[in-house]
Amino acid sequence: MTVQMLEQAVAAVQTGNWAQAETLCHAVIRADRKQFGAYLLLGVVKAQHGAFEEARANFRQAIKLNPQCADAYINLGRVEFQLGDRTSAARQYEKALSIEPRSAMALSNYSIILRNAGRLQDALAQVDRALAIEPRYPDALVNRGNILTDLKRYDEAIAAYGAAIGIFPGMEQIKGDLLHAMAQICDWRQIKELWAAVLSDLDAGHGTQPMPVLATPASAAELLRCAQLYDAHKSPQFPALRMRKRLDTGHIKVAYLSGDLRDHAVSYLLSGVIEHHDRLKFETFGLSLVDDPRSPMKQRLKAAFQHFHEVGSKSDAEIARLIDDREIDIVVDLAGYTQHMRLGILASRPAPVQINYLGFMSTMGSRHRDYILADRTTIPERERVHYTEQVAYLPGSFMPQDNTRAIAAQTPSRATFDLPDHGLVFCAFNNGYKITPMIFDVWMSLLRQVEGSVLWLSQLNETARTNLRREAEQRGVASDRLVFANRVEKQEDHLARHRLADVFLDTPYYNAHTTASDALWAGLPIITCEGHTFAGRVASSLLRAAGLSELVTTSHEDYEALALKLARDPGLLASIKAKLAANRSSAPLFDTARYTRHLEAAYLTMVERARRGQPPQTFAVQDLL
Repeated sequence: MTVQMLEQAVAAVQTGNWAQAETLCHAVIRADRKQFGAYLLLGVVKAQHGAFEEARANFRQAIKLNPQCADAYINLGRVEFQLGDRTSAARQYEKALSIEPRSAMALSNYSIILRNAGRLQDALAQVDRALAIEPRYPDALVNRGNILTDLKRYDEAIAAYGAAIGIFPGMEQIKGDLLHAMAQICDWRQIKELWAAVLSDLDAGHGTQPMPVLATPASAAELLRCAQLYDAHKSPQFPALRMRKRLDTGHIKVAYLSGDLRDHAVSYLLSGVIEHHDRLKFETFGLSLVDDPRSPMKQRLKAAFQHFHEVGSKSDAEIARLIDDREIDIVVDLAGYTQHMRLGILASRPAPVQINYLGFMSTMGSRHRDYILADRTTIPERERVHYTEQVAYLPGSFMPQDNTRAIAAQTPSRATFDLPDHGLVFCAFNNGYKITPMIFDVWMSLLRQVEGSVLWLSQLNETARTNLRREAEQRGVASDRLVFANRVEKQEDHLARHRLADVFLDTPYYNAHTTASDALWAGLPIITCEGHTFAGRVASSLLRAAGLSELVTTSHEDYEALALKLARDPGLLASIKAKLAANRSSAPLFDTARYTRHLEAAYLTMVERARRGQPPQTFAVQDLL
């Protein structure tokens, strides 16, 4: 009888009738507590619904009853990974492979662990072993695409994603990854069709990784939908911790959680703020998810934070417990939906206040983030409805700056960077995936109209450079008028080379962020076309806070007209550069200490509400000047 019920439970899972499958599994277990298959299947059901701790308990029981079941170890490994215990997950896959060395599933899943540990070549070797055994295994092809993307082998990644979709067209969730890989090499042959497909899938309830969607024409409402679908699929369902009572001790404990507390754009922006925190009122913690001991910025941050913890090897539950044990009042999530995200940490609510800030420029669509830090430009009042977080509005710009960043005194020669001796230099140092064919049309129009001008781009991958040169020729512009910057090792030298450019041209859907901050700090004016989402309004926010609102446009036509005006009027361009230089000593954008006081005022408001037992609520910090 139990065998028959178990077969019925398997059939129920195959048809998506999860509730019936769970009922049947419980019935089998009541009748025969030694039926390991019922525990295994019940674990699958629980994992499907995000109840990972219950799933883990069931898989462990199945292994106890049948220690030679490779599938039980594979499923347990999946759950341990979802729970943020990468070490335990690796052990489970290794055990599965000791039982079934030719398990394509175990090899493919093990490659995910290795990829997350930064062992990309080892990860690629494991997934290739899986595909040698099972060439038409869609999940392994997706994993291969992800690894190749990390290795910046985008052409091969695109082939892997395409093969996976060809085998299983229902894999809507990877269209965003395919889109991102194609955007990285500026392959626009199917870009508009892919945009439409991703947005259509969102309307149909099929989620994808949110980060690539930021660089598309998606509206704020569509980005909310994307985040909510992704959160529902990826965030573990943990019971809330029984938090220790946070006492009003006169100071607030703030923890910054990130994989980017090292030489990374996030740290370049934030380091000055950490150094300016008022230690009499705030106690700061750095929780680093990626260890990089050779990083000079890592050493600077270790000195800036009062407490610094390398937590990358800990499980999500262990990190959450550390937050609770230290009685942290506020956790600031600097990762969001980016590469080193660990969604399980905040899922158990280890702190009274949890904030989405700086790393991911959109809503998380999650109940696990109480606030998002923004300003009146990046989230206009009318757009608040598209954010699950309450908005903490900062005066000026939401983006922090480090006004101690050094700029090399010596300006390099144009020849150093293959720039012509004469002629206007338009600069666009954004990542390649932010460049769209529409804005490229505008840039090429400017080059056609401004004789002798060049477009100075960042050092993109070789395929992107080839594609952009071809796109330029198709628009009637000689490909040698695109100049790709050499890489420089020192930040101060990178900032100094901005002096060789005349105007920075922004990208609309996904603006320059840290790149825009660099340009303005180095004295290079930016022209932006203000978008309709947070990521598309950052440059506008920075320009207004720098006192240069006249460089904000709202259409491609006005953007082009303004760029052309500045290119043809050297006196006007010189006056704007002089204004920017003068504003460095007075504009809110460049005042790190003032920004930090505003940020601390926001933190204080959030904590006071939490201590009074009040729910999060949108508010605005008043300018303290």
